[in-house]
Amino acid sequence: MRYTSPWVADFENVTALNQCFVEFAARRPRPPTVGESVHGALAALSLTERRRLSRQPFLLFTLGDYDPGLWRQCSTGPQRDLLRDTALMSVAEWRLVTSTLSLLWILARDNRYCARLVAGAPDEWFSLVAGKPVVELLEFAAGFEHLVIPRLANEQAFWRRLIAGCRLPARKSREATRFAAFHRVLSHIGADGSLHVAAAACRRADAPKRLADPVRSKNRQD
Repeated sequence: MRYTSPWVADFENVTALNQCFVEFAARRPRPPTVGESVHGALAALSLTERRRLSRQPFLLFTLGDYDPGLWRQCSTGPQRDLLRDTALMSVAEWRLVTSTLSLLWILARDNRYCARLVAGAPDEWFSLVAGKPVVELLEFAAGFEHLVIPRLANEQAFWRRLIAGCRLPARKSREATRFAAFHRVLSHIGADGSLHVAAAACRRADAPKRLADPVRSKNRQD
């Protein structure tokens, strides 16, 4: 894998998708893939707190389990009109899925290292995605009733720390919470039992050089 550091624009896209996810996960009625505790905690956040939560350097959600075996079933066939046909999932979830899948498709082709950092999917899944036309991937995704799942959905302590962190008054304290959450995500053992993402991140001694734009970071309030 080529270890090319992420650009500021990559994290801006992650933040935008996270904002969409928080709004989706906090809506009523509760999405079936979002647990009651996470749903209640997100719904109780203020607008400022939701924005702070969204500034994690990784996606707060996944598209299913990123199972390569499942996505291999995506094969070329008659194309549907995605603008005309209605997906099985809700409009809000479908919009989030299409935006996320499109971004990950681009990153899978242009910067696999960044893709794995922000999404946590196995390299095999990204190889599969990168080799497919994006329209074909969207057509396949439209066949699911639900795809959006909170990251580490079964770890309540992880989400309690995330929620508490975005409520801290001191910016440095919030940043420390983000770093701790990012460490947990990177050290998470995937379905394939690998820790390749964490190992790759540890080997990048020069990564911080491109993770932040000094001019833009100076003006940020979160």
